[in-house]
Amino acid sequence: NQITVAKVDGEKIDARTLENALEQRRRFFRAQLGNNFDPAMIDNPEVRMQVVEGLVANRLIQIYAQENGLRLSDEALRQSIVASPEFQLDGKFDADAYRRVVSARGYSAEGFEQQMRVNGGIDQLRKGLSASAVVNQDEVDQLLILTLQKRDADYTVIASSDALQNVQVSEEEKREEYEQNEYQYQQADRMKLDYVTLSVEDIAKDIELDDEEIAQAYEASSGQYIKPETRIASHILLSVPRSADEGQQNEVLEKAEAIVGRLNSGEDFAVLAEEFSDDPGSKRKGGDLGIIARGQMVPEFEEAVYSMSEGQISEPVKTEFGYHIIKLTSLEAETQKPLEEVREEVIKAEKERLAATQFAESAETFRSLVFEEPDNLEAAALALGLEVETSGWVSRGQGPGAFNSPRVRAAAFDSAVVDDDLNSEVIDVSDDELIAMHKNEFEAQHTKPYEEVEAQIEASIKARKAAEIARTNGETLIEGLKRGSGLDTLAFDALPELREDATGAVDRQVAERVFTAKLQGDEALIEGFSLDIGDYAVYRLRSVTPGDPQAATDEQRQEIARQLESRDGNSAYMLFNAALRKAADVEIFTSLLEDDSETLAAQ
Repeated sequence: NQITVAKVDGEKIDARTLENALEQRRRFFRAQLGNNFDPAMIDNPEVRMQVVEGLVANRLIQIYAQENGLRLSDEALRQSIVASPEFQLDGKFDADAYRRVVSARGYSAEGFEQQMRVNGGIDQLRKGLSASAVVNQDEVDQLLILTLQKRDADYTVIASSDALQNVQVSEEEKREEYEQNEYQYQQADRMKLDYVTLSVEDIAKDIELDDEEIAQAYEASSGQYIKPETRIASHILLSVPRSADEGQQNEVLEKAEAIVGRLNSGEDFAVLAEEFSDDPGSKRKGGDLGIIARGQMVPEFEEAVYSMSEGQISEPVKTEFGYHIIKLTSLEAETQKPLEEVREEVIKAEKERLAATQFAESAETFRSLVFEEPDNLEAAALALGLEVETSGWVSRGQGPGAFNSPRVRAAAFDSAVVDDDLNSEVIDVSDDELIAMHKNEFEAQHTKPYEEVEAQIEASIKARKAAEIARTNGETLIEGLKRGSGLDTLAFDALPELREDATGAVDRQVAERVFTAKLQGDEALIEGFSLDIGDYAVYRLRSVTPGDPQAATDEQRQEIARQLESRDGNSAYMLFNAALRKAADVEIFTSLLEDDSETLAAQ
């Protein structure tokens, strides 16, 4: 009974979908910002609205693609799967790896392939709109004039660190900073929690199996340890246009039959594939398609492959793509994997099976005891042989381990836990892990004591003063340079002439200013600005040389054209999405987005 946050033509977008999208955004910014990441950047109504709007846009495109038959063909789907590195072993498609990865993502093979077909349809739509963008050479030339522009400039940096050791900060300054900016030194509500977890993983760790039990488990599930039959095939595709008439089709068929005759006369399949095949993906590999698993190819192709013997060359096989000449290059029969080969898999699977059974049996007891003994977790832990652990500090916005889940944190900060000192409800961390919590220590939001943040305040004031000294010294230097003095004592570093060649952190910041500065007349432009780190940069811009489009390489022209096509294609995609939005029945329940993520996730 997930709460619905939006509807698109009657299709619901629920709170769980929203939370998953928000969590992806949290992970991205946490990875980018590290300790500087603030959960409030994500957990606010404005961002939740942005994310919901994105989910609505995606759903509109998905509905359009499905209604208009935009989907991957069987052949395109097969090629996408077999070419994916995550499904390969030693550089070739591996059916076992495919099943493991798909299962780990929570899909059946059919469900995963259906999702790939849908996503492929959306990609087709994006590419189609991008391809509709027409870029003329005048546009390319104009952008090349800017891109290839050269600027003769150099710069020097006045380091704030040079002044830092001489900066003094008085007690009065620190106290004033603290009193005027108390909002910067707030400690949000936080809590340490006693908690108990019941999980399949932990139960499995304590299970021991003897040789007889392992053998019995292997026999009981031997069907899971079969190495399936593998067929490796190559093909030569002679494509037939969909608009081809009977005469044109017969012409292609005759060509295919002639190639079969040459193959039967002993000519090399790989050589003829490279010469005649219209499949660009396989012709460079002599027609090799790798392992052909059931359900990957169009039915006519699959039927032919699975009716052939090793080394056999087929007669031309007609599919929607044209005529295929197939060679079955390898055939390995289905075999039973011996216990010795799969022993660790058997042990792991049997432990998980037994643990899952025990988990299911213990879960109800766990829930009951946590509820019936609401003022402690010891009764539940003792009855089930579990351990009561204590967390580090957990806030409403973040926490370690299981407390990274908004749903868990929402339960932890429920008033029954915080105010009434009762156990939390039992929360499903996942399908195979439960957690219950009890308050150990709670700190309400408060301003951190001055003594706790004094060193931080002093460092902040020092850095600010040092940056101001660097700026003042830089401005003095600029005035001197404009008068023609101070040149002999300064070391200036040359800035790369092309903007794209400025790769260092400081080079990039200086280039950003230099390549947007306006040079008036023949006199050098001398200016300065504060860098991100508090230092002050002074640069001299002597000349600007426009880029020459005629000097651009083919690769540069193509890259510029791609950039313009991408820009125009993205604009077309946005306009198309706006049109879909206007024609659709979209309802967003904005009042629900005022709730924080924990509240939504808990509903």
